[in-house]
Amino acid sequence: MRILVFSDSHGLKGNILKALNRHRNDTDLAIHLGDGIGDMMALKDDYPQIAFAAVAGNCDSTPIRKVYSANEEENFSFEGVRIFACHGHRFSVKYKYDELIKEALKNRCSLILFGHTHQPVERFVDSENGRIHIFNPGSISRPDSGPPSYGYININNGQMLLSHGRF
Repeated sequence: MRILVFSDSHGLKGNILKALNRHRNDTDLAIHLGDGIGDMMALKDDYPQIAFAAVAGNCDSTPIRKVYSANEEENFSFEGVRIFACHGHRFSVKYKYDELIKEALKNRCSLILFGHTHQPVERFVDSENGRIHIFNPGSISRPDSGPPSYGYININNGQMLLSHGRF
């Protein structure tokens, strides 16, 4: 399973379009982690070979959430990997990851995807239930520092390879 991960596009879809074109032949799923879910979802008809999913962020209005049936949290499972996806604002991710990790453990997830901070992050945390991988793709359009970024995940038989793409 090959997954593109976007977050925090805030009305600017140009870099989402660039990333989708860059990976159009090697992506199975594109996930938007909030604050601009409509930016990605507006492009989905142009990429019928890619599945699309989104979780709502704090700047995604209620009508947008309803149009795309976007919850604030989702759990996914691909090839033996359980993923907890959220925007992150409800878990205070700008200050700590404790609540986020607790929620992922409650859902038996080994990979956490979140946005909100506008900064790319990749970390491991060891818990009594095993190792948890924490991944933030950064902002695809308005990073706090550095270039705009997105995530790319390859899951194969329970093994994960995560990386950040940049513009």
